[in-house]
Amino acid sequence: MIISKNNEAEEIEFQKLVENTTKKLNEDAKKRPKYYTTRSGVKLETDVLERLKKEAKGTPFENTIEQVSRQRFPDLIAKKYYGIEIKSTKSNSWISTGSSIMESTRIDSVKRIYLLFGKLSDPIEFRIKPYEDCLSDIVVTHSPRYRIDMELKKGETIFDKMEVEYDVFRKTEDSINIVKQYYRSILKPGQNLWWVDSEPIEEQAVSPIIRMWNSLDNEEKKELQVKGFCWFPEIFGNSSTKFNRLALWLVTQQAVVTTSLRDIYTAGGRTNINLDLITWQNQPQIYYKMYGLKDEIKREILNATDEQVEEFWGIEPVERSNRIYQWVDLVLGYISKDKEKTKESMKMFYDIFEL
Repeated sequence: MIISKNNEAEEIEFQKLVENTTKKLNEDAKKRPKYYTTRSGVKLETDVLERLKKEAKGTPFENTIEQVSRQRFPDLIAKKYYGIEIKSTKSNSWISTGSSIMESTRIDSVKRIYLLFGKLSDPIEFRIKPYEDCLSDIVVTHSPRYRIDMELKKGETIFDKMEVEYDVFRKTEDSINIVKQYYRSILKPGQNLWWVDSEPIEEQAVSPIIRMWNSLDNEEKKELQVKGFCWFPEIFGNSSTKFNRLALWLVTQQAVVTTSLRDIYTAGGRTNINLDLITWQNQPQIYYKMYGLKDEIKREILNATDEQVEEFWGIEPVERSNRIYQWVDLVLGYISKDKEKTKESMKMFYDIFEL
């Protein structure tokens, strides 16, 4: 990282400094292309530092630029207030993966950052932009990170899409929820976010080991089957895609793969459900399996947080004492559009869950 110790310099002067530095790097790259093709990210950082110091002579930034810990953000800092983050690629592209959106390693005093990007393939070229002006998206490696695109046009940044200013976003404690809300708003049918759920991202612990359903013990199978009943009411419907959302959730949040969810919920034909005062005859197998897990289903729904309910069902939860009614209404909405059939199904559900 490079640091400048004078925080009184105007930003326009710093902008001139980084633009002149970028210009000189491009001029040098034309003279020594082979030199730059051999430069790694760390070595390029040293090149930029030396060039910055030369260009800073006679400016308010002279003798103020230095390199600090490589574990901090940004890479170089001038006068403690301005910074330069350096990225490079060996491919013929202006797109790369940037820093973490959490910016937990950012130096507190730095208020303005520029991104200097080196494309170290023929033709070698350097570009400079304000940091937030070249962040197009958020991608996930081991944590959410920005995607850098040096060819972004005005109004196309991730902050434009999320309708929040960069400085507001980076300072808020709710940044992950802002990201969640944006990406959920653009999901298409059959899509899911595999890297965020109702828990804070730092508390998620999805196993790196993918497991087949048949390898799970009976207790875990039962637990996941219950969650499927509770949080994916569409599985009671007749759509050919009714298991898609549940399948995505099992893979992305539970690291579990199954080749046939139908076997878990609907296999076995029709059967009778024998209650204390009534027998519901010739019912689909999914109702019978639900009946066998009714206590676990009630417990799961009633113990869930409001955030979980809203995330999975896509609606605001009612008070806890009425949640089972709310769940039944959701299920009935998928079962049939026929009012008489829906009324009959509702009576059966109310009997089963003693409502």
